[in-house]
Amino acid sequence: MFAQYVPTCLAVLVLRRTKGPSTLTLPLGPAIPLLATLGCVLFLNGIKRDDVIFSLATLAVGIALHAAWRAFGRRPVLETP
Repeated sequence: MFAQYVPTCLAVLVLRRTKGPSTLTLPLGPAIPLLATLGCVLFLNGIKRDDVIFSLATLAVGIALHAAWRAFGRRPVLETP
């Protein structure tokens, strides 16, 4: 569960840098996403080996499904005259 929050917290920092500031201002600036990332990493540090294996296997299946969808799912329809 916390593994999905790490990229989100890091994305806040990356998007702020690449896209510029938005109308949403964070109190303490980048400290909140950095502290949130650190908290998530600390929670992930305590997980068991079986949970890591299951999470990595689930991620691999998801990536394979995404690749298959991109490769075969959106083929253009050829019109016949």
